[in-house]
Amino acid sequence: MASLSSSNYKAFPLGFSAEIQLVPAVAADLATKDAMLWQLNVVNTTAGALTITMTDKQATPRYILPAVSIAANTAYVVSWPEGLFCDDGINWVASGVGLQASVVGTYRAA
Repeated sequence: MASLSSSNYKAFPLGFSAEIQLVPAVAADLATKDAMLWQLNVVNTTAGALTITMTDKQATPRYILPAVSIAANTAYVVSWPEGLFCDDGINWVASGVGLQASVVGTYRAA
């Protein structure tokens, strides 16, 4: 069976921007249609710990990251080597201002 890794498999036609962006402190949609995630790089630029919460957008949302604490002045990389399917899209929120992230993944066109 062939691997479904990001090097040889693209689930959907649109890719997330690889640019570093601010994680919103108010819940917001990262994608509104089915999506696949392969990697998330999160950086906390503040002097205190902050959390990031990510869920899919199905009728009963499932956690991608359940209020994961990111230590002050720290970077974390979360990787899903075979991809993580996110039903109906992705919602994310930070516990405060100061988290930055880069997302590697694809999503279905609207």
